[in-house]
Amino acid sequence: MAFPSSFIRTISTLTTGALGALPRSIVLVTRETISGSYTPDPLTGLISITASNYEAFYDDNISGAPGVAVDVKNAFAGSVAPNTLYVLSTGGVAVTSNMLTLANSNPRLWSFISLSSQSRGIDDTSAFFTDAATINSWCTDAREKLFIFTASIDADDDTPELPAQLGAAQPLRTAAPNTLTCVSNAYEDIDEYTRVYNNPILAVMVFVLYGGYVSRSAGSLSDAHDVPGALGDTFSQTFRNTIEENSLAQYNGAKDAGGSLFLYNTQMNDDVYEPTTPQIETKIAQYYTADYMRVYVRNKLQAAGQPGVVANYRDLIKIFAVFNAGLNDCNRVGAIQTNAQGQPDFVAILKSEADVDALDPSWRTTGKYPVGAISAQIRYYAAGHYLPLVLQGV
Repeated sequence: MAFPSSFIRTISTLTTGALGALPRSIVLVTRETISGSYTPDPLTGLISITASNYEAFYDDNISGAPGVAVDVKNAFAGSVAPNTLYVLSTGGVAVTSNMLTLANSNPRLWSFISLSSQSRGIDDTSAFFTDAATINSWCTDAREKLFIFTASIDADDDTPELPAQLGAAQPLRTAAPNTLTCVSNAYEDIDEYTRVYNNPILAVMVFVLYGGYVSRSAGSLSDAHDVPGALGDTFSQTFRNTIEENSLAQYNGAKDAGGSLFLYNTQMNDDVYEPTTPQIETKIAQYYTADYMRVYVRNKLQAAGQPGVVANYRDLIKIFAVFNAGLNDCNRVGAIQTNAQGQPDFVAILKSEADVDALDPSWRTTGKYPVGAISAQIRYYAAGHYLPLVLQGV
């Protein structure tokens, strides 16, 4: 049986036309002040980092902004790298919702956000987790953004504990439907005075999002193993169990027979074990499908020389046909699952003309189709991570 195409890597190539490809860039938020000739975009406040300037950015900032400098270096560490990585520096103050909203002035510019600091909550506990809480609360379902970050534990702590901010009753656990937290104690010593803690989940996301080959299945973060730039933790098995039982992610080789390092547990943060929240892979499928459908319908109409439609039921049927075709595209790239009968696992629904009128009698006059006139029930992609095999001799 062939695996479905990895929608994380391929669905963007299908969204072409006037509105361009799907967004899948990453924003790094930091309180560190950026040095060098890197001018933030006046509209968004974002600094653009690419393959052509990331080394210079690292050299210019490793002394004054080591956390984000190392994150940038590791994002470009392998043969797979982002086209553009964005940096949002607050200049030493707490990040605010207004800053994030400004950075989102062009909503299609980026889809993922991470948090950079030198110690990732060890020496800057209050500041780091204050910013994490702000980003977490800002990343609502409506904005279709995913927050991925690493909370570090002191590598010299022989009796590690989870930070209080990741406790079962805290917002980063109870109200974090779009946040995935990795816990790690991995670090690198830049020099004898400078220790920078690693952000393995960033390197893993870069690898998967920008075309890295995942060997065990399609579209699963756990299948991106031994990723360049991602360092494995050195926790005891006891503390790794604690991380697992709290539905948080970790990057190590404890679950792999060959010792390969991979990201274990990609459920969104949750306070109940076993996790009840979706996988981050499912959230990506959901958001990418929503974004793809919005663009697909417009592009199809434009390609047919019909940038608009008449506000009548006949043209609503035309839109529904395009809508249905777009959902089939999402099934072909794996964002929507296939049912037991081998058919795309969604049900697209077009209300009758009378039912549309009941939603809003004035829709023909205003030109605004009522919410719910067209809808779909969809079973989105879910990654298969582990397959325990039992072999018995006869």
